[in-house]
Amino acid sequence: MPAPAQRPARSPPPAAGNPSPGGECADGPALQLLLNSVTSVVTFVMVFIIQSEQNRGERATQAKLDAQNHVLMDVAQQVGARPPGGLPALTGLEEAPERHIRSEQRRVRERG
Repeated sequence: MPAPAQRPARSPPPAAGNPSPGGECADGPALQLLLNSVTSVVTFVMVFIIQSEQNRGERATQAKLDAQNHVLMDVAQQVGARPPGGLPALTGLEEAPERHIRSEQRRVRERG
């Protein structure tokens, strides 16, 4: 009867930080670069999403304020009053240059 074949001895698993039997070191500079790159990309995407949501909220708030402004002007016209505080000039102010916005801000604060 033939002798049973012996199984080859198993080598111990590689210790942490040692190169794996088939290739690169698992925690080397390449992995660090990859992790830093992924972290940077995720951070950039999150900042973009947050800013987009904030801009959307600001546009919605501005649309509501413009609608209230128009209603107030309509009511003032119906009762024969002059629109208060230059409301027509303030509609769409968010699109104006910064200098013009500051000027209007000072004018409204001085009046109030």
